[in-house]
Amino acid sequence: MITANSRGVNQPSLEARIKAEMRQPEGLIVLPPPPLDLSGAILPVEKDVMMLVLKQRLSAIPVLGPALVMMNVWRRRLLRGLRILPVLGYGMSWLKSLLLVHETRGIVSIVTKETGYVEQRMRAEIAHCHSQLQDLRKQTQELRKHIGLTEQRLADMRQEVAVKTVHTVARPDALDSFYAAFEASFRGSREDLKNRQRIYLDRVAGVSTKLPVLDIGCGRGEWIELLGERGVPAYGIDLNRVFVSGARKANLDVRETEALAHLRSLEDASLSGISAFHVIEHLQFSDLISVIDEAKRVLAPGGFLLLETPNPENLMVGASTFWSDPTHRAPLRPGISKFMVEQRGFVDAEIIYLHPDDDQAHFPGSDALASRLNQLFYGARDYAIWARKA
Repeated sequence: MITANSRGVNQPSLEARIKAEMRQPEGLIVLPPPPLDLSGAILPVEKDVMMLVLKQRLSAIPVLGPALVMMNVWRRRLLRGLRILPVLGYGMSWLKSLLLVHETRGIVSIVTKETGYVEQRMRAEIAHCHSQLQDLRKQTQELRKHIGLTEQRLADMRQEVAVKTVHTVARPDALDSFYAAFEASFRGSREDLKNRQRIYLDRVAGVSTKLPVLDIGCGRGEWIELLGERGVPAYGIDLNRVFVSGARKANLDVRETEALAHLRSLEDASLSGISAFHVIEHLQFSDLISVIDEAKRVLAPGGFLLLETPNPENLMVGASTFWSDPTHRAPLRPGISKFMVEQRGFVDAEIIYLHPDDDQAHFPGSDALASRLNQLFYGARDYAIWARKA
């Protein structure tokens, strides 16, 4: 028992407090309870003191107290770790970003290489397509040209058929027989014509014999026969059935066809020479130009063109004998014929004057007047144009 020495001391309350403090573990500081604040508010310092007293009392509880203390310690450590986690998170994010940048650079490098390869392949494919397109355009042009030639040849064949039809109607066998007899009477025999045409053989000898010679309006085939004797391959064409039949009986290659249509049916550079004896005076001017043009096309380089016709510079021929043939259209002067072949692209054109009259018919004397009169009346009755393809 505690005996109070002061009247103001509450003895029972003091004893209870002493007993409570005696039950506290050693080292525990027991602070007096905070004085009451009449305002009901608790100061911050007093609050911390109360939390400290509460912790000390909790730790004094057997088993549970130490457990609570350890939990509090681990809680503090956990809180410290949680404070470090954001820093670690930032560091991990930074490292991850570095790794992603490196990986992205590798992917970009691979993609760049693949893109370059694809671009190279695409350029190669585009270039190949352009090349194929150019080839296709060339083939299309060649095809169009071939179609055009085919259409032209078809038109020529139709024209040839039409000509044959007209020939059948307008030139019956009786008319062909008449013209064959006319030729025999006014041009001479086969031997006469062969002798006249021998003067061209030396010129033909210098031409290649690998390709044939075409004789337009070959008639009885004297020129073809002469060429065959020299080993030059040759064939002729004519519309007169009597001439064609007679030439075939003589084993000569003669075909019944029209000149212009036949020339258009031939390939380029397929002949070594073309001759036409007394033919061009039978043709219309437009057809004559077409024949010369086609002759240039079908002749091989170096091939010759030989055109023989009456010479109208001989007044007797131009005024009389030329018109003896009712199928003649108009005479052609030598200079005009030479100009035509040169203007259409032939080179080395030459005029060959042929077949003057017998000297006994000439005007007597040797002066200039007599010479001029002899030339006008008794000069060359025929002439030939010899030219070649460059």
